[in-house]
Amino acid sequence: MYWEARKFVLLALKANPNVLEVLASPQPVTVTPVAGALLNIRSAFLSRRIAQTYGEYVQAQFRRMEADRRTHGEVRPKHVMHLLRLLLSGAHALRTGEILVDVGEHRAALLAVKTGELTWAEADRWRAQLQRDFEHAAAHTGLPDRPDFAAVEAWLVDARRAALDW
Repeated sequence: MYWEARKFVLLALKANPNVLEVLASPQPVTVTPVAGALLNIRSAFLSRRIAQTYGEYVQAQFRRMEADRRTHGEVRPKHVMHLLRLLLSGAHALRTGEILVDVGEHRAALLAVKTGELTWAEADRWRAQLQRDFEHAAAHTGLPDRPDFAAVEAWLVDARRAALDW
């Protein structure tokens, strides 16, 4: 995936899950000095906004899926799996200040959702449990209300200057 630097940081400041996972990747392929400086401030992007971005997106998507299930009788299990993973990741971030990339202990259950081994009712019950855990993590998070805009802006200015010197 490729983003222009400004677009990337704007998405990260809004707690975009895909962008935050890129920042948290345990195995970056290439790390330039500019990218290294960005990785050094990755915690500057984390804030309580995760609760809103992750939580509201998952709730809206599950409402839409429930309506589709009633209307068409089916849901996309792969999409359900990704939404459950988002709740797991979001709760983890709110509790620890770290983005969860490797779902580890939840992998088998998530794959059971993806393959349809877990019924919609079972997946929805798990979603409700994860949603409660997510809301508890949001209510007790130690993350700041807002990202560290000053640190991110300083990185962006330095990155642009580095590009001019290149």
